[in-house]
This record gives sequence, C-alpha cells and structure tokens, in this order.
Amino acid sequence: LPYLYERGDHTRLIITEDVVSALRCYEHGDILALGGLNYQKEFISCVILKYSEIILWLDGDKAGRDAARKFCDKWGRFKKVRNIVSKRDPKDYSDSEIKEILSDRN
Repeated sequence: LPYLYERGDHTRLIITEDVVSALRCYEHGDILALGGLNYQKEFISCVILKYSEIILWLDGDKAGRDAARKFCDKWGRFKKVRNIVSKRDPKDYSDSEIKEILSDRN
C-alpha cells in the first residue's frame, strides 16, 4: 500500500518506491512511498493532482527506470516532473547528499 505524509503546503511531492527512502526525504516536501511498483494508480493520480511539482526518485534498477519513464510520459504533460536517477536508493544517502540531490540546481 502507498504511504503518504503531507506537510501541508502541497507544492512539492517526492515519490519513492519504499517507505524508508520516503522518510529520508520528508524534510524537503510531502512524500509518497509507492510500496513497490505495483501501486494503486487511481489513488496516486488523485494525490498527484494537488501538487505543482513532482519529484520522482525511484530505484535505479531496470524496473524503477521503466516505471519512471512511464510516469514522466503520463504526467510530464500536465505537471512539472523531475526524475532523479541515482546509483543508490534515496535511503542510502546522507542528509546533506539528499538535500543536494533534491535542490533545484539539479
């Protein structure tokens, strides 16, 4: 099941595959952990509509890259979507690395 934690401003949503990765990113926006790639698409669609910026940070394996491509193809026409591709899962980075990766400069 997806896990959503909303901080309240509804401007930036960070989407990860797992809860631990999402929690590592919570200081930088609202977070949504998909709970794997077989997520409830209708629920996710309803959540996404509230946000002006979507940051997608899925796992770097083939399944994660394929899911990210499909997501960007679908939502990139309607929302500002930034796909982060990294060698490690978000949970494997330090706080300062996560801050740098999620900064608008990247």
